[in-house]
Amino acid sequence: MTEDLLSCKAGLEKRHGVVYKFRVMKAASILTVDDDPHHVRLTQIQLERLGVLNQLRVVPNGVQALDYLAGRGAYADRAKHPFPGLVFLDLSLPEIDGFEVLKMIRGQLTLKELPVVMISASNDPTNRRKALRLGANGYYAKTPYRHKFRAMLEEINAKVLAENHPQAMIQFAKPEDLEAKAGRW
Repeated sequence: MTEDLLSCKAGLEKRHGVVYKFRVMKAASILTVDDDPHHVRLTQIQLERLGVLNQLRVVPNGVQALDYLAGRGAYADRAKHPFPGLVFLDLSLPEIDGFEVLKMIRGQLTLKELPVVMISASNDPTNRRKALRLGANGYYAKTPYRHKFRAMLEEINAKVLAENHPQAMIQFAKPEDLEAKAGRW
């Protein structure tokens, strides 16, 4: 695990006359592997509008995804390209498809425990079964609808990350912070 995943801040907050001590983990980055710029942009917009605090990193193919995860080549500087806490992996990719990328990730000791969620335009049950058999932590169909996208993120938190990967949880801004931003949209 990298320092980026473990850094946190502590503080005190007073609510209803009671002082609470809290510790907030810094939101781990999410690596999205998708070659469709329209899907990438839609994901960026939805994450922003939902107030997701995790930084989104994007690579367009499987080769670059593996380089990013290994910190090789253009991705060697971890200050600019932090190791992700979560990977969203598309199925249909140029050069190496999502299944092959997943096999390679699961075949590397240092990446074996990294949460990888397949997010694909295909809702084919055969693809879902294959992805889960190969070690994906989840398989979801892409959606342009914000309420369904948020439900998907909450399900990923609850079913994939909460118990075994809490450092990678998808973090949302407080509702009052979103309300302040709402006037800009």
